[in-house]
Amino acid sequence: MDHIDRAGGRFVTVLPRNRLKDAEFRQWIQTNTPQWTTCAWDRPNSRHCDGPRDCWYVFRAPQLSAEA
Repeated sequence: MDHIDRAGGRFVTVLPRNRLKDAEFRQWIQTNTPQWTTCAWDRPNSRHCDGPRDCWYVFRAPQLSAEA
């Protein structure tokens, strides 16, 4: 991830529930509305051909993590 960051890239990650940032986000989302960006991931449903598309929306965290 350092290499991606140094090259100016961006990445999306799933945050494990046992991380402090997860608890902070769950608290924050109760009283705030994120500025969701356009779909970062969009593909046909891999389990059901007639199911809804897999589409992920993202937003930039208001504070960086300890790992930046």
